[in-house]
Amino acid sequence: MILSISLIVILSIAVLSLFERVRLPGLIGLVSLGIALGPGVMNLIDESLLSISDEVRLLALIVILMRAGLGLNRRIIKKIGPLALRLSFLPGLFEGFSIMVVAHFLLNLSLIQGGMLGFIIAAVSPAVVVPEMLRLKERDFGKRNEIPSTILAAASIDDVVAITLFTVFLGIEGGQDVSIGMSFLMVPVEIVLGISLGAIIGFLFSLLFKRFHIRDTKKVLLILSVAFVFHKLEEVLPAATLLGVMAIGFVLRERLPVAADRIAGKMERI
Repeated sequence: MILSISLIVILSIAVLSLFERVRLPGLIGLVSLGIALGPGVMNLIDESLLSISDEVRLLALIVILMRAGLGLNRRIIKKIGPLALRLSFLPGLFEGFSIMVVAHFLLNLSLIQGGMLGFIIAAVSPAVVVPEMLRLKERDFGKRNEIPSTILAAASIDDVVAITLFTVFLGIEGGQDVSIGMSFLMVPVEIVLGISLGAIIGFLFSLLFKRFHIRDTKKVLLILSVAFVFHKLEEVLPAATLLGVMAIGFVLRERLPVAADRIAGKMERI
């Protein structure tokens, strides 16, 4: 595994430098590198590393969403709230159902299978969108209308909708007795519960950090560890815990702005 990690790090640095020189997004180079090194092409990555790749990706996603939450404040949320909500639902629904119909007629898939395909494609990846929006925010692009913040918030909610609808179609395809109406009703419940629980955790963190002096590095480790445990609650609770992770960062920003700046800086380096 150590050899595989070393290989990934060395080649990633080289690929990033190359793509920056030709003015292409480094992400494209990294994805291409992953495909080339993976089992589908050269198969140079140790199986033990591939077996934990899901956990590594989840860790990265939680770091990214926590950093995003630390970049939001009450003024921005008030300004972008209604627009972000519309963006999180409408484009994904139109895209998913359009692909469902097209796949039925062009690819000879059933409507249920087309729906599964549609909402796999329609799902927005926060791991891709959020870092790019944070970079635009840092460079003050779209600041007047808070465009990066709007897309950042919408992308996170969009995932909840896409995953829910994919799960509905998957259940129907598998012969399960799935209520589409109930699944739709559960989407706002999951969003509200996830954000509420995240806000409570953020509030408790703010009380802890006010009462006790804790070094910033330990704060980051503690926040991330609790965020990982919180995300695991999604297995037993109908809660959008990834939105809750953002809510933790948002509450910390509201209650401890100075500490939140320092924590956000460390998250950025991670």
